Amino acid sequence: MHLTVLSNALIESTNTKLRVLHRMAFGFRQPEHLIALALLDRGGYCPPLPGRGHSLAPALAALG
Repeated sequence: MHLTVLSNALIESTNTKLRVLHRMAFGFRQPEHLIALALLDRGGYCPPLPGRGHSLAPALAALG
């Protein structure tokens, strides 16, 4: 019997999240908007929000 420590859990969770984002993006007129939504959610980019302090941005980015 050959045991491995490889798992496809990360790929499956990313696939599930992308399917949820696809459902959220229903009604978007341009596919670029869905791509931008996926990059914001999965890419780890945390832009500063207008009218809010920037001190929480690194802490929120660390939470993932």
